Amino acid sequence: MLVELIGCTSAGKSRLARAVVRDCRERGIQLSMGDDHVLQLLKLNWIKGHLPRTLLLDLIGYVGCLIGCVKHLKLYSHITRAILRLPGSIPLFQKLNIARNAFKKIGLSEVIRRSAGDQQIVLMDEGALHTAHYLFVHESVEPCAKELLTFLELIPLPDIAVYLQQDEVTLIERVLKRGHRRIPEADRAKVARFVQSAISIFERLTQQPRLRERLLVVDSRRTVVVPQEYRTASAAAPVVLDVLDRVLRFQQQGLGN
Repeated sequence: MLVELIGCTSAGKSRLARAVVRDCRERGIQLSMGDDHVLQLLKLNWIKGHLPRTLLLDLIGYVGCLIGCVKHLKLYSHITRAILRLPGSIPLFQKLNIARNAFKKIGLSEVIRRSAGDQQIVLMDEGALHTAHYLFVHESVEPCAKELLTFLELIPLPDIAVYLQQDEVTLIERVLKRGHRRIPEADRAKVARFVQSAISIFERLTQQPRLRERLLVVDSRRTVVVPQEYRTASAAAPVVLDVLDRVLRFQQQGLGN
């Protein structure tokens, strides 16, 4: 079972992922992070250095893309066209990095989907669905609604998507503090446009019926909202909902990190 965290930059996805992993370990629930699952599958989880792991996961992700190339050829073409249509104001190295990350995440998701059983929960902090952020969120470019809709029609969905909402002001302040490689200058106006674009993209995505059937929303008050359309068939889905609710309650009480 594949669970993916999605949301704007600095919404708190990594923090929530760490808390979920810790809670599951304490309660004996079988859950692993996507990168660890893939490396363990290939008996390579002993590799600990950040750079070697990154390069190895890049390679595995591209192999996963090749494995799914027949099934996802239209998706790959759509992603390539979306990147090529980006204006010259976006540097070439940034476009190449967008392509690298998008195909890597899609390939890793493919590997996980083929290897994880329904009772085995694999959590991805930014997976295939989150590549919408790479492709369509830009400070200087308005997203194309038609391209976004086509993307959602073609992208392979996780069993459950968890969307982390956060208010705009908080996101802007966090991005200004932490920085972002796609906004080299710490310019409040540029950061605000980038954050507003990201919020708009994710709100459009999460209103699509195909996604809402398997969507859980964590709102800015850190409570879980279950859309009426939610009806994922995965047997482990109630476990995921319970873990999220427990972790978020701990965080509200100041007991979680």
